[in-house]
Amino acid sequence: MYLCSLISRTNSYNLMKPINRIFLFLLFISVSYAISYAQENQSYFLHTIEKGQSLYSISKMYNVTTSDIIRLNPGCDEKIYAGQTIKIPTGKESQKGETFHTIQAGETLYKLTTMYNVSAKDICEANPGLSAENFRIGQVILIPQKKEEQTDAVVQTPTEQSTIQGPVVPRCKDMHKVKRKETIFSVSREYGISEQELIDANPELKKGMKKGQFLCIPYPAATTVQPTQKEDPYAVPPSNSELFRKVKGEVFLRIQQNLMALPGQTIEEITEVHSHYMAIAQTREFFKSYPHIRLVESEDTAKSAADIMRNGQRRIGAIASELAAELFGLEILQASIETHKQNFTRFLILDDHITVSEKDIDKSSICFTLPHKTGRLSQVLSIFAFYDLNLTKIQSLPIPGKEWQYFFYVDLKFDDYGHYLEAMNAVRPLVDELTVMGEYKSYC
Repeated sequence: MYLCSLISRTNSYNLMKPINRIFLFLLFISVSYAISYAQENQSYFLHTIEKGQSLYSISKMYNVTTSDIIRLNPGCDEKIYAGQTIKIPTGKESQKGETFHTIQAGETLYKLTTMYNVSAKDICEANPGLSAENFRIGQVILIPQKKEEQTDAVVQTPTEQSTIQGPVVPRCKDMHKVKRKETIFSVSREYGISEQELIDANPELKKGMKKGQFLCIPYPAATTVQPTQKEDPYAVPPSNSELFRKVKGEVFLRIQQNLMALPGQTIEEITEVHSHYMAIAQTREFFKSYPHIRLVESEDTAKSAADIMRNGQRRIGAIASELAAELFGLEILQASIETHKQNFTRFLILDDHITVSEKDIDKSSICFTLPHKTGRLSQVLSIFAFYDLNLTKIQSLPIPGKEWQYFFYVDLKFDDYGHYLEAMNAVRPLVDELTVMGEYKSYC
């Protein structure tokens, strides 16, 4: 009887061993799953890594720590690569008002500004590196908290009791993507606003304008302050003749090219120099003494200097103005490297606020066309000579669609304004069309 009892206990013990192992295994799985579930249950979204992004820049973009990202993405502290998708935990700040938006088909930056009632500048600042090139479907971007919600919280409280709410007028009338060679002047004229209005709406323009940049186009001040006043003459982009009609003067500035780079370098250490092709052409003779330097064409002289500063590029130089070196913190390695020192560019003064007195007018820019008759141009030039008008420029351009007919652009210099008027009256019967593009005082 005792032997049977002992055998029975031994068999029970042997059966319990695998059961205990199974229990311990299940317990281990449960704990592992609980830990995994706790991590996975944390609120997160997916981010696709862009070229040039680091773990640090991504953490700053989403207001989380690098440790938070590593915890959800083991191994990313050792290596990440462009195109990789990682989990981003929802930061505390974003839960208080910031939103993450996944770009959908057909959406634009302007549409997001109206959707979330935030400025394009705030969105770009919240997403470092965001540009027209990488604004694409499926990308997750941070929508910052509206500043008005913090500063105007007390004012907004009573509006809940109001039954009628006035129309909400967005700050931006439109969004403009900067194209190559566009300037503050050309963009402001395109939308019928002043240059200062454009700068006020986009303070980043004080540091320069670059291709692909998005600009907020504000409503013209005249529309909201004085809606009954006369139409702005710049509401439609002016033609060349309309611009020239407003010429109030001219200035000749000497073009001086300078070689510059990040501080602490010598010319011998520079291996590449970037600049506009014209600046390179004007300084090519200088670089014959430095055959180790490779000349690289770029879009603009000032942009070449800005890129060196922005990217911290050593051993790279730029050809640009003294002002560009000052603005972007570059050191001029050699000043005035242009081949021809007497290189000047003529600038026309188009300020409508300037009034030129008749007694000060000593120069005029005109354009005329002539019938296709023998000696007609010679007759016109003879009249200019008779009235002591000096031609400082004459240029002809063919008239599209009219064979052997040309626009003649002429600059006239004179000492007697009365003689000039008499000459204009004398040539009118000889020309088909005559346009006075500007009468002004020359300062050279």
